[in-house]
Amino acid sequence: MKFIRNMSVTAKLALHIGIGCTFGGILLWLALRGVSIENLASAFASMSVTWTLAAVAFYFLELSIRSIRWWLIVRQVANLRLVEVGTALLIGYAVNALLPARIGELFRADYCGRQYGVSRTTVIGTIIIERFADGLSVLMLLAIGSFALRGSDSINLVHSLLGAGIVVFLFVGAAIAVLGSRRVAAQLLRYFAPFSFLTRRFELLSESLRSVRSRQTIIVFLVTIAVWLADGLALWALLQACGVQLGPLEICLVMGVVSLSTLLPSPPGFLGTMQYAFVLSLSFFGYSSLQGLMAATGNQVFLLGSMIVTGLLLLGVSHTKRVASDMQLAVERKQANH
Repeated sequence: MKFIRNMSVTAKLALHIGIGCTFGGILLWLALRGVSIENLASAFASMSVTWTLAAVAFYFLELSIRSIRWWLIVRQVANLRLVEVGTALLIGYAVNALLPARIGELFRADYCGRQYGVSRTTVIGTIIIERFADGLSVLMLLAIGSFALRGSDSINLVHSLLGAGIVVFLFVGAAIAVLGSRRVAAQLLRYFAPFSFLTRRFELLSESLRSVRSRQTIIVFLVTIAVWLADGLALWALLQACGVQLGPLEICLVMGVVSLSTLLPSPPGFLGTMQYAFVLSLSFFGYSSLQGLMAATGNQVFLLGSMIVTGLLLLGVSHTKRVASDMQLAVERKQANH
C-alpha cells in the first residue's frame, strides 16, 4: 500500500491500465473459448440493421433522460442550463468508456469547472448521487431478474452478486447520509479547521450531498426509472438484432449483470468484461456464446461507439470555441493597450 501511495499519477494510471487490460484479456479469452473469429464476424455482419438502429435510438433517448436527471440534481447547487449539463455528461461518459478507473467522472467535474466555472467538488457530489441512484437501480434489476431463474442452479450466482451489491451500496448510502449531515459536517470541519483548502472542499461536497434529501429526490428517482426503462428498450432492440428473444424478467437480469461488469477493471470500451457478462447472462437462458458475443460487440460498436463519437465531437467543439474566445479576448486587450 505504501508503494502505491508513493507512485506518481502517471505510474498509477499505467498500473490501472495494466490491471484492466490483464483482467479484461482473461475474461475475453473465457468468453471466446470455443467460438471462431470467422463465425463471430459472420454472425456480427448478419445483425438486423433495423433493430440495431432502433437500439441506438433508444440508447440516445436514455442518454437524454440521464442528462435531465443530472440537471435536476445539479440545479440545486449550481445554475447551469440543461444543454450545458447534457454536454458535460456526454463528454464525461465518452472519456469514461475510453479510460480506466472511472476517470471520466473526474473529467466531467473538471470540464464543468473549466467551462462553466462551477466548483469541481460540488460537481463530484452530484455525480456521487447520480451513481448511487444507478447502483440502487441495478440491484433492483438483479432482484427482479432473479425470478426468471427460479428452480435454476444459476440463481445462487445471482444471489451472491445481489448480496455483495447490497453490502457495497449500504455502505455508500451510509457515507452519503453521514457526509451530507449538517451536524456531522460541523463536527468534521473542526478537524479540517487548520487546513482552509480542505475545509472549503468538504463544505462544498457536504452541501451537494445534502441535496439528496431535498424534495427533488422523489423526482430524481422517478426519472431514474425512466432512464432504465429506456436502457431496457435499447438492450431489447439490440438482442432482437442478434436473434435473441427475452421477456421482461430476463432483460432485467441481463441489464443487471452487464451493468455490474462495467465496474470491473477493463481495457477501453469495457472489452472483455462486457463480452463475458453478455455470454454469462445469456447462457442462463440457453443462448450460445456466439450470440452473447454478438450482443456485447454490438453494444460496444453501435451504442457505446456512437456515444463516444458524439462526446468527443462535443469536446472538440467546446475546446475550439474556448480557444477562439481566448484569442478574441487577447486581440481586444492588445487593441485596448494601443
